[in-house]
Amino acid sequence: MSTPSSARTEPALWSQDGSRLAVVSAEEHVVVVPVAGGEAKRVTTGSGFEQETGWFADGDRLAYVMTRGEGGGSVTSFASSLATGAAEPLVPSEKRFYIGTPSPDGKHIGFGVIESNRPIWVADRAGKNPRQLTQ
Repeated sequence: MSTPSSARTEPALWSQDGSRLAVVSAEEHVVVVPVAGGEAKRVTTGSGFEQETGWFADGDRLAYVMTRGEGGGSVTSFASSLATGAAEPLVPSEKRFYIGTPSPDGKHIGFGVIESNRPIWVADRAGKNPRQLTQ
């Protein structure tokens, strides 16, 4: 696994408690690194491009976006638990390509749908009950 020194140049995301950084490794996987030192833990499991987008208020889950397919064919956001390793779509009912992140208080998920007019949506913390904010 890559060390933080081999990470790409995108900004790292601090966890709410300041104990960890989420970064993209040289292999384009999202990893979490303890600030006090220690081994980087790989969070994502895909084979396409991956980028962290935000920490959940619970401090356990991290949101990230991942591309799949030739030339980045699909773009979807996921939430991964560091404790269990389980990953699930950030907005389970959304079938279009989208990029999302949790709100700072953890009560909502904001996401942008990748289509010609780029509408912005918000959903509850479970990614349910989405409502469109912009046209």
